[in-house]
Amino acid sequence: MKHAVLVMLCIAFSAVTAADKKPQPLVNPDVAKKMLTSHPWKTSFGTELVFEANGKGYRRYINDKTSLQWRLLKDNIFEFDARELEKEPMKRWFVRIVSDTEAYYSTHLNEITWRLTALPKP
Repeated sequence: MKHAVLVMLCIAFSAVTAADKKPQPLVNPDVAKKMLTSHPWKTSFGTELVFEANGKGYRRYINDKTSLQWRLLKDNIFEFDARELEKEPMKRWFVRIVSDTEAYYSTHLNEITWRLTALPKP
């Protein structure tokens, strides 16, 4: 019986075409949006990021709070524009949502590796 199951699995995997092998997002975009906006996130440097369902939010570091605007870029990847300090120019950031408690961010789309920590809901 184990042999038959193994053979069936091998046949099923070999039937997958090259077009079907493209990387799939870990979560669908609607679920990713809900995960992004369900609670605040914190960087390892202590910056708090809050993403609101309306595509806005804010970035807070100590006493400095600046607004941000975010949007879904693709799959489970978001981009947002924010100032690090009030008088500085806008900077583009990227966030990759993996789960409700796991996310990463970066200023480089191809290297989203800096860990975000999920904070309790306010």
